[in-house]
Amino acid sequence: MAIRKKTWYWIGGVAFLLLISGGIVGYWLYSWIYLPNLVNAPEDKVYFYIPTGSKYESVLYDLDTLGWLKSTKSFDWVAQKKEYPDFVKPGRYELSKGMSNDSLVN
Repeated sequence: MAIRKKTWYWIGGVAFLLLISGGIVGYWLYSWIYLPNLVNAPEDKVYFYIPTGSKYESVLYDLDTLGWLKSTKSFDWVAQKKEYPDFVKPGRYELSKGMSNDSLVN
């Protein structure tokens, strides 16, 4: 039994919608992970200090308070996915304008 022409149009329409939806979700993920997020730093390069014994919440709070990040929510999402809250390391970090969340977390 052959599939009717109407059925093919319906299948094609659903496939097209799935493809568009996948592209939108893919771009959203890409933008949260790889597009620049450190945009409001006062200079091209700044130093960020994480004191010994700091918890992830204090690092996130400090970045938010300084106002350097365009989106604290996207930074938090990437940090959670990369399990950064469990491995906060103290030190002095050089940050450059235009860094992505992926670069910041690494």
